[in-house]
Amino acid sequence: WMLALMCVLFLGVGIKAEAAPGQVTGVKQTGYSVNPICVRVEWNTVSGADKYLVEWSDNAAFSGTSTKSIETSQNPMVIENLTAGSTYYVRVSAINQDGTGAASSPIQVVTAPIGKVEGLTQTKAENKKVTLKWNSVEKANAYYIRYGKNTNSLKEDMVTNTSYVISGAADSAYIV
Repeated sequence: WMLALMCVLFLGVGIKAEAAPGQVTGVKQTGYSVNPICVRVEWNTVSGADKYLVEWSDNAAFSGTSTKSIETSQNPMVIENLTAGSTYYVRVSAINQDGTGAASSPIQVVTAPIGKVEGLTQTKAENKKVTLKWNSVEKANAYYIRYGKNTNSLKEDMVTNTSYVISGAADSAYIV
C-alpha cells in the first residue's frame, strides 16, 4: 500500500487543473452586409481562451429552436444567413480545454432592411459642420454612413436616427 501511495503522490506532482476562462466583455456589432445578409460582431479577447462559443437568437431569452451557435477562433466574426430588417441577440463565451466561461451579457444586433435611403439632403452648413438628413427606411433602426473629402479618405459611422453632423475643416466639401 505504501508503494501505491508513493506512486499516486509521484504521479500527482506537477498536475494542475486549469480553471475555465473568464467572462467575455466588450461584445459589439461592428458592421453588417446586405448580400449576404449578415452582421459582424467582435469582443475583447480573454486570456487562456482557446476558442469562443458565439450564440445568436431572435429572442433575448435564447430559448427555442431559433437559437444557433458556433465555436470559433475568429474575432471578429461574421454571422451569416440572417433575415433582412431583423433584430437578433448575441452572446459570447470563452472556451478552453477545462471548460466554458460565463457567457457575456447579450447584445442586440440588427440586420439591414431591404430598402433604399431616399431624401438625403444637406439641411445646414456652418463654419466647420455640415448637417445631413434623410427619410427613414421601414424596419431600419440604424444607418451606416460613409463620407470623406474624396473616395480614398472615407470615414464610417453608424447612427440610430435619420440625421448626421459631419465635423471638419472650414470650407470643405464631402462625398457621402
